[in-house]
Amino acid sequence: MRTLGVLTIAVGLLSVTVAACASADDSEGSIVDPPVNKKKEAPAPSTDTRTPTPTAAPAPAPAPAPAPADLTKDGIKNGDETDVDCGGVKAAGCNDERVCKADSDCKNNNCKSGKCKPAAVVTHYCADLGACCNSRTTTSGKLACLAIQFAGKELACQAESVYCAVAGTPCDSLNKCCDQWDKDGYDSTECRKHNTGNASVCTTFLDQYKNLGYCK
Repeated sequence: MRTLGVLTIAVGLLSVTVAACASADDSEGSIVDPPVNKKKEAPAPSTDTRTPTPTAAPAPAPAPAPAPADLTKDGIKNGDETDVDCGGVKAAGCNDERVCKADSDCKNNNCKSGKCKPAAVVTHYCADLGACCNSRTTTSGKLACLAIQFAGKELACQAESVYCAVAGTPCDSLNKCCDQWDKDGYDSTECRKHNTGNASVCTTFLDQYKNLGYCK
């Protein structure tokens, strides 16, 4: 009986030992199992079918404005102009109440207290200058004369019209009429007094002298 009891105890201890080993093997296996190496999968292609919005190109810089060819008509007071596009030597005469420095800056040839005023004496030198300009034999001379007429400065037109007393018509015709007075023995002083270079005045007296028989 004693031998049987010892054997029973030995078998029990052996069972406990086997169970403990099995439990230890299971625990160690879960720790040392190597991780499974998996290949990285390529990303799936995009399914977005929208057309990408193009990036807008920068706007080109604006081209510089060309410089005006005629500074007397550029809308700016420059050069020797006394007001915007008028006065001075090259620009047209200024209208009334525009800034001026001298009578010649004004269309009406009347500068008072720095402002152009209505003409003190109404004249028509510029209006009458056309006949003188058209009588010029050269194109350059005709254009220069018309430019003075266009500027509208009465003093300048008066000075230019003096040319007609020598080479223009009708003042040239009146001058020849006065020469005829001398040839006929008459004093031509009165005749030449009316030859002011103003085409309108010359025409008036030339017609009168023709009617009186002084001019052929």
